[in-house]
Amino acid sequence: MEHGLRYDSSLMGHDYAPYPCRTPDVTHDGGVRWGEPAGPLEIPVAWSLDDFPYLEFLRTPSGLMPGLRDPREMFASWRADLDYMVRDFEDGVLAVTMHPEVIGRGHRLLALERWLDEVASRGVEFVTCEQVADLVAAGADPGRYRPV
Repeated sequence: MEHGLRYDSSLMGHDYAPYPCRTPDVTHDGGVRWGEPAGPLEIPVAWSLDDFPYLEFLRTPSGLMPGLRDPREMFASWRADLDYMVRDFEDGVLAVTMHPEVIGRGHRLLALERWLDEVASRGVEFVTCEQVADLVAAGADPGRYRPV
C-alpha cells in the first residue's frame, strides 16, 4: 500500500467484517456504481462501540452531548453487540474505541476490568487491528454471516 498503510479503522460500512476500502462510488439516475476495491483493509467501527458518546459531557454552540452515563450501561450495550456477533458471525471483529482520558477514570476502569474479564471468560480472542490485517492478508475471511 502507498505509504505503508495496511489498514484503516474509521469507516462504518459493516458491523463485524473487515473489508477492502474502495474508490469513490458514483451515483446516477439509474442507481449507484460501487467503487472498486483499493487501498487498505477497513476494520469497521461504530459510534455505539465508542466510549466517548456514552461517558463524556460535551457542550458546543450547536448542541449538547450529555454523556456522563453509568459505564455499566455502555458495557451492557457492548455485551449485547458481542452476543449477537458471536451467535451470527464466524470469526467476527468487534472493534471498540476507548480513549484513555475517558475510560481511564476510577469507576470506569473498574467497569472495564469487569467487562474484559467477562469477555475473556467466554473464550473471545483479543487482537490488534494489525493482527486482523495480517490474518486477512494470509487468506482469512473474518465476519462471515452465519445466522443460527
